[in-house]
Amino acid sequence: YIIIFAIIGIFIIFTAIFVLIILVCTKNQRDYRHIKNKAEADGIITHIRFIEANQADDYEYYDINYSFTDIYGIPYNKNFKSQRLKSLKEGDKISVYYDIDNPNKCVTDYKLKADKNLWWQALLITSIIVFIPFIISFVIYYND
Repeated sequence: YIIIFAIIGIFIIFTAIFVLIILVCTKNQRDYRHIKNKAEADGIITHIRFIEANQADDYEYYDINYSFTDIYGIPYNKNFKSQRLKSLKEGDKISVYYDIDNPNKCVTDYKLKADKNLWWQALLITSIIVFIPFIISFVIYYND
């Protein structure tokens, strides 16, 4: 019975972590889908500010400011945080998808692409976190 409960528990934990990862890693895609009256504008990176370096996960964190103008000619300044800077620099153009009725509700193509690259990495890490302890427990149990 212990093995059956362990397998069921691992499945439940894995499922919960997987759902959490999907929710976190697809936030920008969900924001994009919830924009009702979509419009696209050319944005420009106005400022990139280094926030901090985290040696534990080997990432540097940046605050990226950008501006765009809606279809009525009203300028907006927004920002997002990013762990990866890649080749992004001040003055670069990005696409901004926004709600015509509420331009503050927007998402950039940069963040949408980042979501696509992030979810599979998070899934792999979750699998390792869940299955390695399970395998070690299984080996210890059967060696005794």
